Amino acid sequence: MTAGPTPAEEESGRLDEPRRTDPRTFAVTAIDYLVRLAIPIGIASFAIFRDGEALGVLLFLPIAMLFIGMNFLFAWLAWRRLTYSTGETDIRVESGVVSRAARSVPYDRIQDVSLEQALVPRLFGLVKVAFETGAGGKDDLKLAYLTEAEGERLRELVRARKDGGAPQEAPSADGVP
Repeated sequence: MTAGPTPAEEESGRLDEPRRTDPRTFAVTAIDYLVRLAIPIGIASFAIFRDGEALGVLLFLPIAMLFIGMNFLFAWLAWRRLTYSTGETDIRVESGVVSRAARSVPYDRIQDVSLEQALVPRLFGLVKVAFETGAGGKDDLKLAYLTEAEGERLRELVRARKDGGAPQEAPSADGVP
């Protein structure tokens, strides 16, 4: 038996529990961070190994492993701290590791919802959901990364709520309506 919405949720119109993006987001983000680390690690290895000293190897490997480990830690923290929820009138995304940011966009301001797949997320079956509001030609809100089914569910939900109708209660990717 599930309890109904709390008075605070009813007041804010927030009926959906905050959700996290797909756990595989962590892997996609970690890979993206590793690609960004390739140039600094390459420069550091060139600087350390230019003299061919054995001491350079002993210094380089622990430092490289530290950076790669921190890379995975930050990717996990970023995934863990990003949540989204849908309400009766808006969609809300909260994120941030060091400083928290909360962004809420009313459905009537959303002009389009696009699902984007770059190479690495596509390999994992994930999509980035971008909510376009027409504010200066940029996406006001992005959710990276969700399953394709959850992305489609959000797109249909936004379209239904924007048109003023109640969305059909299709179960989400994790089986929760």
